[in-house]
Amino acid sequence: MTIYVLGMDYFKCCIFTQKLTSVCYILNSILIGMRKYTIIFRACDSVNSFNKSPRPFDLPKAQLIKICFLSLMDSLKGFNYRVVILGDKLSDEMINFFTSFEVEMNLGSYGNDASIRESLKIATTIDNKEWIYFCEDDYLHMPNSFSIIDNFLNERNELFRQQIKPYNFSSLVNLPAKDLFIFPPDYPDRYFPRYRRHSLIVRSSDCHWRQVTNVTFTFLAKSTTVKKHLSLLKKASRKANDSLLSRKLFGHFGFMASSICFSPMPGLSTHMHVNSMTPLRNWEKIAQDYINRI
Repeated sequence: MTIYVLGMDYFKCCIFTQKLTSVCYILNSILIGMRKYTIIFRACDSVNSFNKSPRPFDLPKAQLIKICFLSLMDSLKGFNYRVVILGDKLSDEMINFFTSFEVEMNLGSYGNDASIRESLKIATTIDNKEWIYFCEDDYLHMPNSFSIIDNFLNERNELFRQQIKPYNFSSLVNLPAKDLFIFPPDYPDRYFPRYRRHSLIVRSSDCHWRQVTNVTFTFLAKSTTVKKHLSLLKKASRKANDSLLSRKLFGHFGFMASSICFSPMPGLSTHMHVNSMTPLRNWEKIAQDYINRI
């Protein structure tokens, strides 16, 4: 009987904590007003692919970077944002391309690992209220990517509400208290038998979102979250170890870890490698539309 009473006290505590956290998030959103995004776009046209994976549609690297950047800029229309170009050994062609936009240029000769660390250095200067999108140069975006992401962030307090059930372990997870990451693509290997796993799924007003436990160095998180995990991010930058980053942030199932990550279904961007492309989107047509613009 004593065990039962302690259990009920624990469930009541979970409920109270979740409600209090949700109220704090709502008040914070009202005070902040329109959300601001800082985009740190890491670009390097001197290396076609760090992992030697072939590119789709026979795109040369310079052309690939241009269409990926244009798609990102289109998705940001109407939002409060700034873009920082972190250029690694950029050619004059790419420098001229980027300077035709309202962006901040940060040029150098880094290499992939040092480029990640430089992006983290920039992140430490960003206001705590802002959201940071670390974006590599080979992710093609849907035109409405940020509209859907922004809606998800606006609605997350309601989406993350849960009803405590004694025999449902996932219902005990206090989602609002976790550090939130967003990973815009939907990798095809998540549907392979070897990699399938149980995931939390929520539905915003215009998209389904699935909990994922693996990301690359392209993700969205709040500035305070990035600073909180800065030591881990720096450590993971060595040899671009996104497996270490994912394991430490999200765990194997993501329930007991400090952070949680969601990806949209279908994905809002795709990694432009032949074997990694987000399914159920006509990326060839989207790519061709941007090729026609440049």
